[in-house]
Amino acid sequence: MFFKAQYASVVASDELDMIAGTYRCERAISLADCYVLGLAKLEGAAALFARRERELEKEIEEKPLDVQVHFLEDYLN
Repeated sequence: MFFKAQYASVVASDELDMIAGTYRCERAISLADCYVLGLAKLEGAAALFARRERELEKEIEEKPLDVQVHFLEDYLN
């Protein structure tokens, strides 16, 4: 379920940087994807991506992630 947000907060977080950096060192995925995964882990939420990407799917197949991952394209088709 999606909610309308009136604003978004951007907060610098050393903890988020460390989590994203760990994903980046351990996996062959983009830094942006690492931050999405890191934020999901930090907040205890699911990571949401617009569409499936080959590199991310390959990483998930080789070693499952420690956060849930959802793809918007799965809900649109």
